[in-house]
Amino acid sequence: MTADRVTFIHADALAWQPPRKTYDLIVTHFFLDCFRPEQLQHLIPTIASSAPPAGHWLVADFQEAPAGWQKIRSQLILGLMYWFFRTVTRLPARRLTCPDPLLRQAGFQLQGEQVFEWGLLRSTCWKQVPSSRTPSPAA
Repeated sequence: MTADRVTFIHADALAWQPPRKTYDLIVTHFFLDCFRPEQLQHLIPTIASSAPPAGHWLVADFQEAPAGWQKIRSQLILGLMYWFFRTVTRLPARRLTCPDPLLRQAGFQLQGEQVFEWGLLRSTCWKQVPSSRTPSPAA
């Protein structure tokens, strides 16, 4: 891949209207966790519309660990982080919202994931799959 094929977007994400079916790869690292659930319900389909068929979406974000001391640790870290960023930046989100159901609704399927830092960090790779409602073209 050459540098001229990479596009960085700096815009108000909630107002941005992406070009349709343009970006082969969407990368949202430590981004989706900044939004409230109702904002993600608008944002994810909007961003998804910029992916062509079989486009990929990489997501890296925080998550709450599932159990044990790791869960307590992640809850403490996340609580402090959200408090800090709400105070300093007026971050609209007050808690994590898992984007997985919204990515699935937007036509993406989970291809793989990695979990780090005792369950606090999660990186996922999604691929857009053809909708079962859209008839396939004749061969």
